[in-house]
Amino acid sequence: MNKSEQETYLEGFVILINDWLVARSIGGSENYKKIEIIKDDLSAKWGIVESIIKQSGNSVNGKVSQDDKGKPVLGDIFLDGFIGSARSGEAYDNIIKIKSLALSAKEKLKYGVYLTSDILPNINLVINTMNRFGDVVGRWKYRRKNSNNVEVESEYDVQDFIYTMLIGSFPTIQYENPNSKAGLTSSIADFTIGDIGLLIETKYISSKGNEKTIQEECKQDIISYAQQDKCREIIFFIYDPNKTINNSYAFINGLGKTSSFNGKEVGINTLIVN
Repeated sequence: MNKSEQETYLEGFVILINDWLVARSIGGSENYKKIEIIKDDLSAKWGIVESIIKQSGNSVNGKVSQDDKGKPVLGDIFLDGFIGSARSGEAYDNIIKIKSLALSAKEKLKYGVYLTSDILPNINLVINTMNRFGDVVGRWKYRRKNSNNVEVESEYDVQDFIYTMLIGSFPTIQYENPNSKAGLTSSIADFTIGDIGLLIETKYISSKGNEKTIQEECKQDIISYAQQDKCREIIFFIYDPNKTINNSYAFINGLGKTSSFNGKEVGINTLIVN
């Protein structure tokens, strides 16, 4: 298999992982069947993909555990990700690592260099992209002569911009995807990116006096979202064009950096953009 064929093989493998993640996030009996079919395809391809990854200089070892005699044993990253009995959080982390390793190997074949962590699909890339929201809005607000200007006047407008900004780097982003039941109600995030276990909630503040209400809404969202099995990180994106939040630091600090639920820790990220 030459380099071009290896690149194509890795690309197909990553597409299968994306399909598997999307089907898993949606759930249901039909998607369960699809998940099993994709898993069989992934298993059939893994031997070659593993070999290519190793040739690129990366390790495919999983978490170090111990055998019955207390000796260290390297975990099988594919087994622990897709097939084995690892806890859901650990399994998910392994799946994302497999995807990242495949992408890195593909770039090594193509360019002779590894991808940096900021290029791989991760929460840092999401945050860096969303932090450019003001620049993007400014470009649309003050367009060339004879072009229609676009104003951001509601939370729906904010969501449309965010979706447009992220879809290129995160093709598995889903808009208003109902998550698993939390208590007696269904908790719905504005966006989910299943690849990285991320939920995104957008807020729009147009005038003073809404700061406390928005913060309380975010706190309730944390309680609801942290209970979701597939939630690893939450981003609250707050567009405050008129700078009505008097103390951004206090607002962000009030939501905290992490939240724990049944032993699972969820990262909390709050972005306030003017």
